[in-house]
Amino acid sequence: MKTTSVIVIAVVVIAIIAGSILAYTYLATPNSTSSSNLTPTTLNGAGGTLVNPLMQEWIPAYNLQTPEIHVTYNPVGSGTGIQNFQAQTVDFGESDAPMTVDQYSNLPSGTTALTIPISASAVVPAYNLKLINGSLCQSGLNFTGSVLADIFLGTITKWNDPAIAALQSSDVAAQLPDQTIITVHRSDGSGTMFAFTDYLSQSSSQWASQVGKGTSVQWPNPGGVAI
Repeated sequence: MKTTSVIVIAVVVIAIIAGSILAYTYLATPNSTSSSNLTPTTLNGAGGTLVNPLMQEWIPAYNLQTPEIHVTYNPVGSGTGIQNFQAQTVDFGESDAPMTVDQYSNLPSGTTALTIPISASAVVPAYNLKLINGSLCQSGLNFTGSVLADIFLGTITKWNDPAIAALQSSDVAAQLPDQTIITVHRSDGSGTMFAFTDYLSQSSSQWASQVGKGTSVQWPNPGGVAI
């Protein structure tokens, strides 16, 4: 039976290669100075999923020190976290992408938002590739920002493209197959997507002018979608 391997480049959060993510917390300052506003019994937050493991470590530790204040966090995604913060359905929002000028302007009148960096993470391209000899590339492939941009633009379409081969050792370059690269990206808007597209925008003027950066972009080379 003939088997076909799927070759993809997916954007996942693993290690520092392609670009960094800075997680931001947005905290609304109270309009009143009454003690009931300054010392709430419950603080509800919502935002990105990436920072959720940290939140689940921090919240119990904080509650042990300040048992009179109960903190909750709902990992609904960066975009929804900002929307909930704008709608004032939560006390604080978290996002892996900074709020835009328009998002700040849509805050309710009289609300002042404090933006506080709380953590840093990173994004790396992941791939599934068998070399001509049938082995996996154990040493890993090398990429540059401009090459990644050309792959996602659809300018580079084959694994043995000279631009990719030039970045590898001679033995790996000789084993790159003449196979089509299938790109995969997230289906939803996310802070991870902002970090990756921001990196591509800084690495490629063509990407910056044609696609740009954002929590959601129009991918020029649709490829596959990770749900």
